[in-house]
Amino acid sequence: MEYQRKRIVDIIEDNDLYKTRIKVYSEDNKRDIAIFEIFNNTGVRVSELCSIHIEDVKFTDGQKKATLVVYVGKGRRYREVPLNNDARKAIIEYLAVRPISGEPFLFIGERGPLTRNGVYRILNKYAYHAKIESLHPHMLRHKFAHRLINNGVPESTVGELLGHQDPNSTRVYTSPTQKDKERAVESINSLD
Repeated sequence: MEYQRKRIVDIIEDNDLYKTRIKVYSEDNKRDIAIFEIFNNTGVRVSELCSIHIEDVKFTDGQKKATLVVYVGKGRRYREVPLNNDARKAIIEYLAVRPISGEPFLFIGERGPLTRNGVYRILNKYAYHAKIESLHPHMLRHKFAHRLINNGVPESTVGELLGHQDPNSTRVYTSPTQKDKERAVESINSLD
C-alpha cells in the first residue's frame, strides 16, 4: 500500500498575525491597512484582491453593512462576501484618502492598479518588520478559513465564502495544522 501524503495548509500563527497587524497599523498607510483587513477578514485570493473594482464594494444601511463582490476566472463567476466591521472601516478610511484616478480598481499604486507582485511586496515588508519568516496572501486566506472552522461555521458556508467549487477543497481546513499537532503532543505530561 502506497502512503499518500495529506496536504498541509500553511497558516500564519495567531502571534505572528497579531505582530503583523500591529506593524501594518503603525505605518498608518490606509491602503495597506485595507489590503490586510480584506485578506484577514474575507479570505480572498491575491488575484481576486487585485481585480476588485471600487464598485464591487457595496455599502448599505448608511455604511453599517457592506458586501464585497469577488469575481473569479474567465467566466466572471462571482460570489458575495460580507464585510465585517474591521474590513468595512479600513475600506472607508482608504477610500477617503485614495488618490483620484481614472482607474476603476480599488487598490492602486504609483503606476496604476496593484499587481500580485506589488501585494506580495507590501505583505513581505510588514512581515520583515514584524520579524516573521514569511507571509503570503494564501497564509491569510488559510487563517481566515481555519478561524471560521474553529468557530463552528459549517464547511459549506466556509466553502461559499472562499469560492470553492469542490467541497473537498474546504475539508483541508478541518485537518489539524502541523503546529496543532505539535501543541497536542507537547501538552502530554511525561510519566514520572
